Amino acid sequence: RDWSSDVCSSDLQSLDDEVAIVRHSTATGLDTEWVRGVVEVTRATRTHPELRSGSSVRGAIDTVMVATELASMRGSTSTLHDCGKDAAIVSLSGRVRTREGVARTAESIIEELWDRQFASNTSDSEGKANAPTGAPRKH
Repeated sequence: RDWSSDVCSSDLQSLDDEVAIVRHSTATGLDTEWVRGVVEVTRATRTHPELRSGSSVRGAIDTVMVATELASMRGSTSTLHDCGKDAAIVSLSGRVRTREGVARTAESIIEELWDRQFASNTSDSEGKANAPTGAPRKH
């Protein structure tokens, strides 16, 4: 077997391929779009200018698995913004390396990537912050 092709395989897999790998490997039944977002965050670690190296698809698999466990422990759902973000920090921070001279931590970069990817989950469709619970909504 030629292992050299496996080393670079993460660069050759498409987004859809990686989403399929994560869904197959985790078998959690989670929303495909959320899993796609997790994969996109993981892929973004590979091109972030402050990171010397990013995570393979294994980081996305771990993020989904950790999110599922965190959700169970918290009595929550793994697609909630903070639960998923916490899972990404735990799962990805050990898989990425910052460039020399970068003052930020890997954790803060992962938080930035997560917030950028999932920002629409924390606001309404018009891009404004959600109203407090019980507040009347405009129609």
